[in-house]
Amino acid sequence: MAEVFNTGKLAAMDQVAGQDLCVYYPQASEPLCGLEQVKHAFSRARAAFPDAYVMTEDTIVTGDRVVTRWTARGTHIGIFWGIQPTARQILWTGVTIYRFVAGTIAEIWVYADALQLLQQLDPTRIPVSRSG
Repeated sequence: MAEVFNTGKLAAMDQVAGQDLCVYYPQASEPLCGLEQVKHAFSRARAAFPDAYVMTEDTIVTGDRVVTRWTARGTHIGIFWGIQPTARQILWTGVTIYRFVAGTIAEIWVYADALQLLQQLDPTRIPVSRSG
């Protein structure tokens, strides 16, 4: 999937993912399900960071799961998470777990460092903890 994101060629997802693909994000209240919806979300992220490049740092394969640890870089030139473009070079990291069924991706869990990303995009949106 990193290759799909890096090239922006979303049609390649048809070869590696099932039509009922579901993607889970800790920041989302519900999973994103359906291959076309996932493609749409990928295209929006790619529009916000058109030069984004995801580099896989580690890969672990066990049974029907593949786990990758990755680093992504890109320039924020489109609206992302409601944040207007900043033209900043952004770096963020995360871990993604893929579950395969019959040779295609059925589920994806994305654990990206949202705080790291938000600190670079708009530090004013980070809640401040105030103790007693």
